[in-house]
Amino acid sequence: MPRGAESQERGCRDDLLEKEGLQECTGIADRTGSFTPGKKADIVVIDGSAVNVAPVIDPVAAVVVAADTSNVDMVMVDGVVLKRDGKLVANLAVPRKAVEASRDFLVSKVETQPGWAINKPA
Repeated sequence: MPRGAESQERGCRDDLLEKEGLQECTGIADRTGSFTPGKKADIVVIDGSAVNVAPVIDPVAAVVVAADTSNVDMVMVDGVVLKRDGKLVANLAVPRKAVEASRDFLVSKVETQPGWAINKPA
């Protein structure tokens, strides 16, 4: 390892713990890292008033230790809202059909089991 490279690597690794250093170390600072027109934005809004996280004293701890998927109020990926007011806004018809087709294929290959809520496709 070249002289100073270990120190530089350790500094970058330490910077990953800081939001500002993350983009610099990963080489994406020109596209992310701030809410600026033209930059990509992935945002998750957590409902901190829900009983499983309230009262919030330490926001990071509340999300890591107590929050779950029911607390996700809004999700935006690359500027596109995917979840709003706690509900998915995406059209799930296409992926649902694909999953059901996969299920039907798998079920057609095995013997029907007691308790299944599906009949084998003809």
